[in-house]
Amino acid sequence: MSSLKLYLSKLKAALLPDKKLPGFFYNKSLHIIVGLCIIAIIVTSVWSANNPIEPESDKIISEQTQIENENQASAPTTDVEGAATKEDIEEGTNNKGIKEETTTGSNERLTTAANENIITVTNNEHIQEMKQEKEPDLSTMMPPVIGKIIVDYSMDKLVYSNTLEQWQTHSGIDIGADEGTAVKAVLAGTVIDTLNDSKLGNMVIIDHGAGIISKYGNLKSTAAVKKGQVVEKGEIIGAVGRSSIFESADPPHLHFEMEKDNSTINPNYYLPKIE
Repeated sequence: MSSLKLYLSKLKAALLPDKKLPGFFYNKSLHIIVGLCIIAIIVTSVWSANNPIEPESDKIISEQTQIENENQASAPTTDVEGAATKEDIEEGTNNKGIKEETTTGSNERLTTAANENIITVTNNEHIQEMKQEKEPDLSTMMPPVIGKIIVDYSMDKLVYSNTLEQWQTHSGIDIGADEGTAVKAVLAGTVIDTLNDSKLGNMVIIDHGAGIISKYGNLKSTAAVKKGQVVEKGEIIGAVGRSSIFESADPPHLHFEMEKDNSTINPNYYLPKIE
């Protein structure tokens, strides 16, 4: 309080040095000055409370930040080498998806290719096994029936058919024998078919392995064996008959054919000599 009184005395002396003014006006002037000072102090306090003074350093930083933001807004955008832009990130994300799809597709193709290779290898191995299947020794063949050849094998020249009265090729040999004579398997094998052929009558077909097949036609019947039956060399598979329509004008005989890999071969090359 004493400090305030001293301050006011000095202020009064400075503002009102002339004490010759009438006492009334002198005192009024003093009161007015004091009131104005108080009002100024109050106004200053209110203004300071509503507008805090920022530290100088914060103000400088704020101004620099504002300038930088304005420069960035006004300056054209340039890509810095090595910097990742938003577009690069989006493109990278898309490329990642593409790469993942490509990788998945590649893996699927590799898996498919691998499976196909396995199947191919398996098939090749099966083919190799078939090729490596032991081929029967054709030199050990026995005659299917005892008799004489009445019509020989002829695929390179024509022979005359008494039944059809025409010249034609002949894919087997006809061995003449009495009707009912036993017909035997020339080699061991498996019966793969028994049928009544429209040309050669009752027929039995035997698979000897490695692509070697023997056919027995013009049989009396096919009742002696069944399809799928395993037969031994020399086992009876039927009897000579007269069931062939295309060879009905010929005497009783066995029509015998051989095939290797689905092509006819000349039985005379492998059978013991038949007169």
